[in-house]
Amino acid sequence: MKSVLKIVCVVLVGWWLMPFASAQNPRTSANRKYILKGPDMKQIDMRGQHTLLICASNLEYYLASESCWGGDMGPKNAWEHSIQKEKVCKALALINADIYGLVEIEQGKVALKEICTELNRRLPGRHYGFVDNKTSSAGTFTMAAYVFDSAAVAPYGPCKWSNTGVANRKYVQGFTENSSGERFVFSLNHFKAKTGGDDTDKTRVAEANAVNNLVQSYTAADYGDPDVLIMGDLNAYWNEQPVSILLKPSSQE
Repeated sequence: MKSVLKIVCVVLVGWWLMPFASAQNPRTSANRKYILKGPDMKQIDMRGQHTLLICASNLEYYLASESCWGGDMGPKNAWEHSIQKEKVCKALALINADIYGLVEIEQGKVALKEICTELNRRLPGRHYGFVDNKTSSAGTFTMAAYVFDSAAVAPYGPCKWSNTGVANRKYVQGFTENSSGERFVFSLNHFKAKTGGDDTDKTRVAEANAVNNLVQSYTAADYGDPDVLIMGDLNAYWNEQPVSILLKPSSQE
């Protein structure tokens, strides 16, 4: 049966969501300037163009737990986090997606619960929850995670992951579109950053191969559906090897 899924994908650039910035170092400079207002974002009317809207975004170290504040990454205190929360949730709500694939969000459930609560407040009629990816309790190491509207989709099958390279940043999860019963696999990833020299490219290549293997084993063993969507922050340009690996004919598309 031909799939009736019509998915529109949106990538939200993480830099615009940062709660603070400076010319020298956006995250760690002692002289950083606080950005109280984000970019002038307007809601885009995409009605009739899709059956599902899926957004992927790097949240630039979204830390909601007080115990995580004060380090070199993410907010220093409650005030900085309040700015971070406002900017992130405003942007996500304007997109009004059925599924969000979020990277650089605090491990555990505190930050995910906070974002879901805020999105449900801003978008009446939505019923956002998150996929439990079994990470540890709150910590400054970040993860990738799925937030979804249960009125639009339902998780199908287990959430699985690969810890090749950087841990807690490569996941696969099946979803069923409630209105049609159609299913697809959403592969969400955050590959190793480019900072650190040429060895980081080797890590990203290994991560790309791990994603291919994870997707293929997941669809064969747990899912049995060829529709696969790969999104996230790959820290690679389109013509670099990690992306080429994901585009191999043997890969899912």
